[in-house]
Amino acid sequence: MQLGQSRTLPVEKPEQIDLAQAARYFGARGEADTATMALLQRCAVPLLAAATPRAVWLRAEVKALTEAGILRGSDVMRHLEGCGQAILLAVTLGPGVDAQIRRAGVGDIAAGVASDALAAPWLSSPPTRRKPSCASWLQPR
Repeated sequence: MQLGQSRTLPVEKPEQIDLAQAARYFGARGEADTATMALLQRCAVPLLAAATPRAVWLRAEVKALTEAGILRGSDVMRHLEGCGQAILLAVTLGPGVDAQIRRAGVGDIAAGVASDALAAPWLSSPPTRRKPSCASWLQPR
């Protein structure tokens, strides 16, 4: 059983990063203090400049994904119980973001952690903020 062809998914780079959400990833409880917000603002500019977001997706039969060794473990199989197909999504902000997080942390551990916290909301925010309608994924082939 073949997996089929993966497809690219257009991902737009946002004009700004949600600093309040990044503050939560950074560990702030409630509203972040002034120093935390200033650190996040300072780290956001180079991180955003370094980002080259990309995404690919693949819809395939669960059996084919299992036979290929892509779906392993009882947890994922429990989630897919009764499903004939699954959609896999891979998203990256690009190698520039990883490099910027490392650069920011050299000599300033807090800046490295803040940069990492700034990157996290991009990957966990609702798809409609970055991508066209996800309903198109589910159209019959």
